[in-house]
Amino acid sequence: MFVSPNTVKVHVSTILKKLGVDNRTIAAFVAGSRALVENDMTTNQEQAGSAVDSKRTSHQERFFFY
Repeated sequence: MFVSPNTVKVHVSTILKKLGVDNRTIAAFVAGSRALVENDMTTNQEQAGSAVDSKRTSHQERFFFY
């Protein structure tokens, strides 16, 4: 399957417009804060079971979702 770069640009622009943001970074933040996407870091933390991963994941979640 092939998707042209122009098609990707159109779809990204549509998503940005629907979220009311200007760039992909802010779009990711908004999508996470509105629970429009799942947080894979939590799943990875549960699989790893490491205290180090737990501390790092908690810090990342605070940074992105507060």
